[in-house]
Amino acid sequence: MKKLKKTTVPILNDTYYVYLLYGDKNKAEKWVSDYYPFTLDKYPFENNKGATFHGDGYHPTIWISEDAPEPYSTVAHEAVHAIKWIWNDIGEYNHDEVFAHSVGTIVRYFIKLLEK
Repeated sequence: MKKLKKTTVPILNDTYYVYLLYGDKNKAEKWVSDYYPFTLDKYPFENNKGATFHGDGYHPTIWISEDAPEPYSTVAHEAVHAIKWIWNDIGEYNHDEVFAHSVGTIVRYFIKLLEK
C-alpha cells in the first residue's frame, strides 16, 4: 500500500507555514483537493515529480512524488515557489538571507519526513 507522508513547516513564525507532502500521487491529489475549496489544475500530478499549490488565504502546499529521481533538488525547487507566495502575501520583496533560510527550513523538514 502506497503512503502519503505529511508535515507542517513553520516559516518565520507560527502564522505562516507550508504543508509538505511526500508520496503517493493519488493520495496527495485527494489531500490537496480536500484542502483547497476551489478547482486546481490536475496537470502537476500527472506530469511532474513535484508541485506547489497555493490560493489566496491558504497556506502553500508542496507535493513531492515518491518517484522523483532527485527528491532533494525537487523539494528545494518547490520550496522557492512556496516561499515566494508567502512573501507576496505578506508584501515582503527582499529575497535575500531570510528567504534563503526559509527555503532551507523546508528542505530540512523534508529530510526529517523521509526519515520517519
